[in-house]
Amino acid sequence: MADAVFWNHLLVRRDAIAAIDPRAADAREQLLAQLSTIDECFQRSFDPADQFEEYVAVSLCQALASALKAQKPP
Repeated sequence: MADAVFWNHLLVRRDAIAAIDPRAADAREQLLAQLSTIDECFQRSFDPADQFEEYVAVSLCQALASALKAQKPP
């Protein structure tokens, strides 16, 4: 059941990210907010030995957020 909650949450975040207008002045911040939501909710929820796919998905979101934060805004 917990896995379904995670994947549903990830799907909702994906939909929210897809709905971001790339021309919006705050598009980058909106994307960071969506990625941060995933990290805040699930950052220490998954053991890579037991729930590898979920662990990788959260790690990917963390890496994307870090890369975006390190990039200087235009």
